[in-house]
Amino acid sequence: MAFQRKLSTAEVAAAVERAFARKEGRKPKLATDIPVIGKLASLDILEYELQRDTTASGLGIRVSALDKLVKDWRTATEGESAALPHWNVEPSADPVEGAALLNNLRQVFRRYIVLPKGADIALALWVLHAWTVDAGDISPLMVLVSPTKRCGKTSVLIVLYFLTPRSELSSNITAPALFRYIEDVRPTLLIDEADSFVKDNEELRGILNSGHTKAAANVIRNIDHKPRRFSTWAPKAIATIRAVADTLADRAIVCNSSASPRPLRLRLCADATARSSQSSAVKLPGGLSITSIG
Repeated sequence: MAFQRKLSTAEVAAAVERAFARKEGRKPKLATDIPVIGKLASLDILEYELQRDTTASGLGIRVSALDKLVKDWRTATEGESAALPHWNVEPSADPVEGAALLNNLRQVFRRYIVLPKGADIALALWVLHAWTVDAGDISPLMVLVSPTKRCGKTSVLIVLYFLTPRSELSSNITAPALFRYIEDVRPTLLIDEADSFVKDNEELRGILNSGHTKAAANVIRNIDHKPRRFSTWAPKAIATIRAVADTLADRAIVCNSSASPRPLRLRLCADATARSSQSSAVKLPGGLSITSIG
C-alpha cells in the first residue's frame, strides 16, 4: 500500500512557484515569506541541528527540503550583502515621463563631460537601453576606441558606471568569469583596457559576441559532469586602444577617437575642428565619434 501524505501550504506554494519559474525560464523565487526560514538561517550549525527536525515536521516538509531552503536563503542574503552601494536604486513613486527622463540624463552627461551637439543624446539612449534591455531582443555593445592612451575612454565608463543598473567596472575579465558573473549578477558590464586582453582571446570574444541577440545569448559548460546553460545576456560597454575585432564591431555602437590625446580628469574635452563640422558622425568626449551603429 502506497504511503500518502497531505501536502502543506508551503509545499504547494513552492511547487506552483517552481512550475511558473520553469515556464518563464527563470529561477524559482526563494520562500523568504516564511519567517522561520530566515531565523533558522541565522543560527550556527549546532543550534540549527537541534531545531531542524522539529521545524521540518511543523512545516510538513522533509528535513532535506528544509536544508535546501535554508541554504538558498543564506546564498541569497550573501548576494545582497555583496551588492555595490550604487546598485540600491529606489523606484519612483510617481509615473516617469520618458522624454523628461532622457533630458535629465543628458544634463548629467553635460555636467561631467564637455560634449558636442548630439553626443549627450546618444549616451542617454544607451543608458536607457541598459535599464530596459529585457524589453528587446538585441543588445548592442558600446565600444569606445582611441588611437592612444588618455583620450577619455575611462572617464566615459565612470559616468556610465553611476547611471546604469547593477553596473560593474572592470579592467580585466576572463572568459569563464564573464559568463558566470552575468549568470549570477545580471550586471551592466563595463570593460576597460580591453586592448590588453581581448584581442588575442578568441573564447572571450566569442562569449561577448553571443550576448548580442537574446535568443543566442547562452553558453554551455559541463558542471559536475552535467551540461549547464549560462546566460551572456547583459548590456556591455568596452573601452580599448585601437580597433576591436570585426565581429565585435559589427555588433556595436563603435565610437572612434579622432583627437590627439590630452590630460583629462572629471571633465572631458571635445575636439572641435573644421573636419568635425563636415562629418556626419556624432562627436563624443575626447574627440570620440560614433561611426557605425549595429
